[in-house]
Amino acid sequence: MENWTNNEKGNFVRRDFGDSIFATVFKNRRGGWSILDSHSGCPELVEADFDIADEAMAYADEILSGLVKCRYVRRRAENTAWIKQKTRSNSAETYGRIHHQSGVSVKRATSGTWYYRAHGDGNSPVGWFATAQQAMAAFDRSVGAV
Repeated sequence: MENWTNNEKGNFVRRDFGDSIFATVFKNRRGGWSILDSHSGCPELVEADFDIADEAMAYADEILSGLVKCRYVRRRAENTAWIKQKTRSNSAETYGRIHHQSGVSVKRATSGTWYYRAHGDGNSPVGWFATAQQAMAAFDRSVGAV
């Protein structure tokens, strides 16, 4: 696959001439390969699973060329409201919401201070705040939600 490169995470990435990502082929939790179609500027997970990466890259090339129509996995709705979660962190309630298709958590650290963390990118915790409400408000400000 001549238009594909392997990135530091072991994913295969196809870029356009301006270095924007068109598609990503990655190893999924089930052990197969999945496609994230990014050519429209809004990443969409293709509803297909492949045994080998080359098959996924070939199918992604067909999608990008307009040769096949594919189905996308339904997106998670954006949720700007913070919701109390079932889990606890250091004997305290935790909170979560959805931002850009990924989860965000607010938890209490062992020190007793609060932090927020966006999931999915391996992002480090951001904080430290005296209350959960301050951590939630800080995240909302950081993404322009307030």
